Amino acid sequence: MVFKTELERRIARKFSHMDKKIRNSFELIKEDISEMQRKLSAVRDYLKKKEKQEKYARKEDNKIRAEFRKDVNEFTQKIKQLNLALERVREIQDKVVVRSDLAQIEETIKLSFRDELNNLKEELKDFKKQIKDFEKRLTSVEKVKEKKKFGFWK
Repeated sequence: MVFKTELERRIARKFSHMDKKIRNSFELIKEDISEMQRKLSAVRDYLKKKEKQEKYARKEDNKIRAEFRKDVNEFTQKIKQLNLALERVREIQDKVVVRSDLAQIEETIKLSFRDELNNLKEELKDFKKQIKDFEKRLTSVEKVKEKKKFGFWK
């Protein structure tokens, strides 16, 4: 049997106490690490979700832009066609039409152009509304992108 001195007993108690503290510290560190991993995983999932939403929004915006370009091109073509038709009508009036018939033809053309112009104005209003909607969506996408860029998540 080994007899321990008082000093050896104190040292043994202090080692035992230090051992418990070290074990508790490692357990707390492990818990913190697992908590951080869980949070990191949640942030990654959130970022992936936001990235998917942004890609979808960008895809939809590109579709809207393509449709808008197509509509603008059609509008431009119709305007050109109207201008060409107006020029041809003027040429025909100069060559063939008598003054009494000219008034009737001009009135008919004015009415058709007025109707067509009114239709085009309505389409233009619709285009402007679509542009505003598109700009709002684009602004919100850019805000999300900037928040993501600077690390702000909500």
